[in-house]
Amino acid sequence: MLVQTVPGTAGISIPGAPVITFTDYDRAIAALPGLTYYIDPANPGADRKSGAIYINRNNDPLASVTVSAEMNGLPAWNMVSNLLQFRLPKNSAKNSFTWLMAVYPTTIGNLALVEEGANENLNKFWISSATAMRFHTSNTGGIFEQKAAGTVLPPNTRGIQGVSFDYATRKSSILFANGSWSPEYTHSLAFDVEADPNARLVMGWGGGTNVMQGLIGDALYFDRALHLASNAAVFAAARDALVAKYAVA
Repeated sequence: MLVQTVPGTAGISIPGAPVITFTDYDRAIAALPGLTYYIDPANPGADRKSGAIYINRNNDPLASVTVSAEMNGLPAWNMVSNLLQFRLPKNSAKNSFTWLMAVYPTTIGNLALVEEGANENLNKFWISSATAMRFHTSNTGGIFEQKAAGTVLPPNTRGIQGVSFDYATRKSSILFANGSWSPEYTHSLAFDVEADPNARLVMGWGGGTNVMQGLIGDALYFDRALHLASNAAVFAAARDALVAKYAVA
């Protein structure tokens, strides 16, 4: 039975209605400023924050959901094919943004990008080797690769991957496995994806075959650069929530 409480009144019971339970994690995520999309494998089919429907390329089936010890016994997208992706509607990408993802990678490959017409490589974030993460604003320039020893999440390890980009300054930062941000990199190019009605956000890969394989848990997308000092509290709250949920060391 659902109980609604109206200020100044007793609870109102609705017979037959389901009980809705919100966990501490649910409340923490819901309170995060700037959270735009929340791709949750426990709620497949539609984005949990915006309600937007996501699809695979050519309307192929989405990745299946599995529960495994590798993701702390919680649901995760089973990225067993290099063609799997989650395409949000057109005009979903933001100029400044942050991705935070709970992942267990088994092979290197793409995590996220912006697909825009023939150019499917804007703002692309991927595991470029067993010891490196890479982010670039375009294949034609502005490529940033981070290879700091001991700080990049290795394969077959559960952790939080992330990238943050500030459009106004063209600066990006990649999240290290230890929870700190890499030194900023200034890109030569920055694209106004918000002005392009065809630009869409993709988790996975827009048109190629180089998708990270492994498991992806909750994926959070923000409309701001969380590596900036002004957004440090939001970043800490988001990462702390993911670390606690997935028991990341």
